[in-house]
Amino acid sequence: MVAKNNIRVAIKSIDTQRDIDGIPYSSRNNLLLKNDREKLKLFSAELFRTKQIFNQTKTFDLKKIIKRLKDKDIKVEYLEHVNAFNLQRSTSEINITMLAGAIICGSTRLIDHVFLMKRDPIIAIDGPAGSGKSTVTKLIAKKLKFIFLDTGAMYRALSWYLIKEKINYENRKDLNHF
Repeated sequence: MVAKNNIRVAIKSIDTQRDIDGIPYSSRNNLLLKNDREKLKLFSAELFRTKQIFNQTKTFDLKKIIKRLKDKDIKVEYLEHVNAFNLQRSTSEINITMLAGAIICGSTRLIDHVFLMKRDPIIAIDGPAGSGKSTVTKLIAKKLKFIFLDTGAMYRALSWYLIKEKINYENRKDLNHF
C-alpha cells in the first residue's frame, strides 16, 4: 500500500514484544481470564516449539500443530505458513516465512506468529577498498554467531591461482578443468 500510493514513510521492523510468560503484549490481554491466558501461553509455546523443530529439520506438519492445539481445547481461527513479506501462502523457495495464527479465547481474538528461516541470513557489505568492510562484517558475524566468509580474500585467491596457472578467465575451455 505504501509503495502503491507513493506514501513517503519509513517502515521499520521490530521484534514482537512479549510478556514474561512468552505471550505477545496486547491490550486485549486485559480481557483474558486466567484460563484464557493459559491457552494463549500454550499457543505461543506451540509456535516456538514448531520454530525449534523447523530450525533442525526445515519441516513441520501444520495439521498436526492444529490438532495439538485443539487437543488442548484451543479454538484455532487460523494457522497459516505464509511469506513474511506479503503474507501470501508460503512457497518452498522462500527463505523467510512466518507461521502466523489467531485463536479465540472466550470472546477475544488473539494473534501470534514466529519467523521461520531455512538458512541463516546473509549479510553483504559493499564499499570501496580499505573502507573497513571486512572488519565490520567480522564483528557483526561474531556478535550474531554467523559464519564469516571473506569474499574479498576468496576472489583474491582465485585471481592469484588464475595468474599463477596462466589461465585465461575469458576462455571457457581454460576454465573447464576447475
